[in-house]
Amino acid sequence: MIRVMGVDKTFLPGTPDARPLLRDFNLSIGSGEFVILLGANGAGKSTLFHLLAGTESVDRGQIWLDGLDVTARTEPQRAQWISRVFQDPRQGSAAALTLEENLALALRRGLPRRLKGFHHALSRAVATVKELGMGLESRLQDPMQLFSGGQRQAVTLLMATALRPKILLLDEHTAALDPHAEATILALTERTIAAQGLTALMITHNLSHALRYGTRLIMLRGGKIALDIRGEEKKALRLEELYAKFGAEERT
Repeated sequence: MIRVMGVDKTFLPGTPDARPLLRDFNLSIGSGEFVILLGANGAGKSTLFHLLAGTESVDRGQIWLDGLDVTARTEPQRAQWISRVFQDPRQGSAAALTLEENLALALRRGLPRRLKGFHHALSRAVATVKELGMGLESRLQDPMQLFSGGQRQAVTLLMATALRPKILLLDEHTAALDPHAEATILALTERTIAAQGLTALMITHNLSHALRYGTRLIMLRGGKIALDIRGEEKKALRLEELYAKFGAEERT
């Protein structure tokens, strides 16, 4: 599904402040994997997301998605395969538009303006709002700016997965929420990924979440993969062990 091959990325190349972010980076992720990304600030997590989404280009190397070389493709060109949810709940929806209007925009993402069956798809998406269990089905005509952070992030996740993307990038998408909203969004995230069989990557700094969620755990350090575990090995990992591994990274 995802292949990152020999990728280099340097911040401010050719200047005195030049800093390598990824160095000869290689990664393969299979279809349906739910990967948790850990690492200290500057380890390369967000850089990897930027390169996958096409918001930044590689200095060297290749990126393949679903058997297609997309290295030279732009962010809009990759939008048909990739959806992304950011940390700020305000970033994933248009504040002045209603909930229903935001859903309509999500369903038109990367597709022709006149889409056959659009109204039927919108009806299904609106029906899905009820399944969130937040009572938002009675607020379809309310502008998003009136919703709480947790409500907006729930709608953003719904919008990001409305067209069943091949890849879902979750960029610390619960870090700005209160504990109750965070738990709600994480449960919704896990349920959505499983129901749609999505290939997903989630950046987090919460080590408990790193153990609780996902089928694979990858820790980055200095633009390289320092830890990569999955399956029974991941299930057997204890929090104190992960703290020790992460602490060693912080001290490096």
